[in-house]
Amino acid sequence: MFPGTQIARWAALHHERIDGTGYPFGLKESSLDQDARIVAVADILQALAQTRPYRPAFSQADILTMLKEMADQRQIDAGIVAFVAEDFSALYALAIGAEGQG
Repeated sequence: MFPGTQIARWAALHHERIDGTGYPFGLKESSLDQDARIVAVADILQALAQTRPYRPAFSQADILTMLKEMADQRQIDAGIVAFVAEDFSALYALAIGAEGQG
């Protein structure tokens, strides 16, 4: 299989939720592979960490709380959120583009 096909699939599924409430397909946990779940959590983290025209960036503490709440509600994978929480500061720095700055 052409590698780009898998990446395109992950991108297409990044708004899906493991409880089936996501979009555009409403897929549930059994239809979402681990890579698609990782992309979903990474997308949420990065979106919340960055300033947007309509709102400021959220704090690290707020983002981690939101991710854990989404995991508790079975919207995103709790195992991936737990993994992210283990080294959250480093991942937050990557999300805001702080790699190599200091």
